[in-house]
Amino acid sequence: MSYAPKEPEALINRERGLFVGYILGAGAYGVLLTLFVQCISALTQTKQMKRVRWGLVAYVFFMFALGNVGYFTHLKFVQSIFIDNRNFPGGLLAWDAANYSSVINVSGIVAYFMMNWMADSLVLYRLYVIWNRRLIVVALPTAMFATSFSLSIVELYNVTQPGASMFSDSAINFGLLYWSFSVSLNILVTLLIVARLLYMRRQLTVAMAPEQARVYISISAMLIESAALYSCTAIVFLIGYARQSPVQFAVEAVELIQGVCPFMIILRVAHGNAFNSDTLRVPESAVEFSTGNGSATRWQTSQLNGSFASSSYNMKALANHQITFAEPPPSDFPLKKGVAAEPPPGPDFDIAEAV
Repeated sequence: MSYAPKEPEALINRERGLFVGYILGAGAYGVLLTLFVQCISALTQTKQMKRVRWGLVAYVFFMFALGNVGYFTHLKFVQSIFIDNRNFPGGLLAWDAANYSSVINVSGIVAYFMMNWMADSLVLYRLYVIWNRRLIVVALPTAMFATSFSLSIVELYNVTQPGASMFSDSAINFGLLYWSFSVSLNILVTLLIVARLLYMRRQLTVAMAPEQARVYISISAMLIESAALYSCTAIVFLIGYARQSPVQFAVEAVELIQGVCPFMIILRVAHGNAFNSDTLRVPESAVEFSTGNGSATRWQTSQLNGSFASSSYNMKALANHQITFAEPPPSDFPLKKGVAAEPPPGPDFDIAEAV
């Protein structure tokens, strides 16, 4: 004997999608919580960072607070759907549509939209930094962000109207416009960041030893720096949303991943692994290259900055010579220190010719 509700199969599948979507949201919240703890720990350890970056600490706390508001208000809303009002005429989704503009649900939606604004702002700033602060590169993404922000305000107004719902047929046209624009912005930023990192990959393999360059140019580094995780999941959601399939209910997880990606970027910043405009710059320090006859050639590394970044000469060749520093170099100096001396070509060795 079956106790299944006497509802159309399509409606039951949508209800299943709603349930699974919130389960996925719980998993995304767990990742967000874990990264929040790691970020705060890394940002407040003065041994790892020269100073506490209170701006990033405040950003992480505020983003996590918004994630909590969004997730737990929607969790309460789901309780009302599946437990408190499960005998509502028309089924669970009918109650969802009738009460979508309730204060508790709208509060969560507002929190998630604010997370989106903060996440997009951080990724745009990373694009600006990675492209060496070139305004022309961020001009179009910034204009798209402004448009997306405006569309989100209008979308918020629409879903707060009585009887409106993000998943109803009446809301699909404008909602699809907003989400299409938002996802397009993230895809564009992701592609620009990945393109830049692929270009810098070639530069860094020349300027650094492979194990040091790998910190900045590995596949995982590119995925994190470009927030590709959010772009990929948002595309899946957008396809389901456009087709009105149960996949659209994965939006809860997608909204929380908006916070996961910035936390992953900030964690790299806190550990000193994030790519920035100084990555290819050789620190200012006096370097002494010993020669075969006991004499030494002394150079300021500032004289070589341009050559190290642009020359096809591999810096590992220089690392095979004995190097001493007039003053202790920074810990991230790319040349290997303490390498056994191997004499240069001769007393007439000219570093200008080498690079």
